[in-house]
Amino acid sequence: METAEQMNLYSLTRMALTLGPGLGFFLALYSCTLKERKDIFDKEHRIEDTPYAKIKDSYDFIIVGGGSAGTVLANRLSENPYWDVLLLEAGPDEISLTDMPILFAALQQTPFDWQYKSQGKNTAKP
Repeated sequence: METAEQMNLYSLTRMALTLGPGLGFFLALYSCTLKERKDIFDKEHRIEDTPYAKIKDSYDFIIVGGGSAGTVLANRLSENPYWDVLLLEAGPDEISLTDMPILFAALQQTPFDWQYKSQGKNTAKP
């Protein structure tokens, strides 16, 4: 039978072997993201907010949400020089850690989380 000290050592060893590769993967992912996304630190070439005075009275397309689908759609629509496209996105610039979906849990209950709450209903039938 194993002693508590041996079990504790086993648990610590297992935890170190489990977290070690994960931490290395996280650091590699973070490094690659910063390498490929130079706009994260290059504030001179970032897309800037349009001042309220420059917003037009009408647009051909208004897209709400600058997520992956919204930005791709706005990009494709803006290829036509005769169309005016407005892309609306809420909130300030985000930190680079928000580009990694694996960290969503660490960003909950922070200013990057809109903190929407849902309430379940007991009307579901088995």
